[in-house]
Amino acid sequence: MKALVLLFIVFISVIGTYIGIPPIPLITLYAILLLFPLIFFVLRKNLLNGLLLWFIFTLFARLWWWNLPLIPDMPPQRIMWVCIFFVFFLDVGIGRRKLTIGKEEIVMLLFCAYALFSGIVAGSVYIKGQGLVLSTLLNYFIPFSFYFLARNIVDDEQKARKVFVFFTIIGLYLGITAIFEHFRLDYLVFPSYIMNRGIGIHWGQARGPFVQAGLNGLSMAFFFYMAYYLFACSYGKKGRFLFGCAVIFILIGILLTYSRGTWISLLASSLLVPIFFPSSRKVFVTGYLAIGVVALTLLYSIRVSGVSNEQEKSGYLQEQADIADAVKQRFTSKDSVYSRINVQTATWRMINDNPIWGYGFNTFKKISPKYFQKIKGIPYNIREGIATHNAFLLVWAEEGLIGLTLFILIIGYTLIISFKLYRLLPMEGFFGKGLAVISGAVFVMFTVSMMGREIQAAIFPNAVCFFLGGILSGLHQRLKSATPILRNVTS
Repeated sequence: MKALVLLFIVFISVIGTYIGIPPIPLITLYAILLLFPLIFFVLRKNLLNGLLLWFIFTLFARLWWWNLPLIPDMPPQRIMWVCIFFVFFLDVGIGRRKLTIGKEEIVMLLFCAYALFSGIVAGSVYIKGQGLVLSTLLNYFIPFSFYFLARNIVDDEQKARKVFVFFTIIGLYLGITAIFEHFRLDYLVFPSYIMNRGIGIHWGQARGPFVQAGLNGLSMAFFFYMAYYLFACSYGKKGRFLFGCAVIFILIGILLTYSRGTWISLLASSLLVPIFFPSSRKVFVTGYLAIGVVALTLLYSIRVSGVSNEQEKSGYLQEQADIADAVKQRFTSKDSVYSRINVQTATWRMINDNPIWGYGFNTFKKISPKYFQKIKGIPYNIREGIATHNAFLLVWAEEGLIGLTLFILIIGYTLIISFKLYRLLPMEGFFGKGLAVISGAVFVMFTVSMMGREIQAAIFPNAVCFFLGGILSGLHQRLKSATPILRNVTS
């Protein structure tokens, strides 16, 4: 075996040298090729661990961006994703695992297939000088695939708890990192590129490893619900204390992102929890009162301190701005509002010209500039043609009414499954009505957030949301078939 590996490396070295691959990319190529069998053996032991490891790879994706000649863009998270499917279908083939697929996954496949078809027709799948742009399509497909994988792999309470604990730990990390970012404790921030203002956007806000405050806030909001549910389902004092601390740190992190969309969608979606999850009312009412106190304190601080004209005009938060100044700037700044008015007005013009078929997948950047027109009283920046800031409008403009219908069905399934489970599950236990309520709040927040961002620009939080949806879908399917694997669900 060792001799074969050695011969393989020698062979790749000779070929690589002959075609002119530099030494560093050649070493990276070795790592990629040898990573496949390593991941394969890890997944054969525990496929769920591989799924969770994918989230780690994706969370820190900027640590291992590479671009090698002769091979597609294959960072570790994509290698892991390919290996997960290979191992899963290998297990199905040898009878080790059963394959189940629902109408949700079929609609997801139809949506991705139609998007690809529309891109081929429009000639936007291949761009001269860039090559294939299937990476954008994968940003649709990969989160959808986690719905399918979760349905088939997370099939009992122990695995579901493990997933919630895993995401709570990530949320705790993001919350603590946000605090370090705010106080400019560079030496405590990991990865260090977070503190590089030349990387990413939203400098001055808590950007996390995404180096984008909106994605950071949305991810933490999803993890807040999971952390709270573990807190609610923990019977020991130690567990409630640890998960309670995680909830607090995550909420602080969300505040420090200064992301208005995240604040509003989290507050709106959280109203579902005390209404349909009675045991949470005391905690949530207390939380609302605490938020009210914090808000009043910030308003008082704003009135006393004010914000300088330079801060008002700046597109970025000042490095030493306190929280009160930053909050005021986020609520008084109109730049992002103007941007959305411009870009979404142009998007509506695109839709009006071709509402049924759309212009084709991945055509917005190319087509939209001619639809921008000056709006009285609204400043315009040509860079606003880069993104729509609305997933529904983008899908309609590119994939037409057919794509939009499929997309709405996908979103609708995640909401409907929570309602169905709420009717079936008992009041108590981890697999109880609280799980349906918490998940429903996540799906509502996800849906609201789609009105302020593009779905293909947020692969990590999208995968978290659809992963949770797959867990619930699998649970619903097993309840309907009366499979005796649910420890605390009684007939």
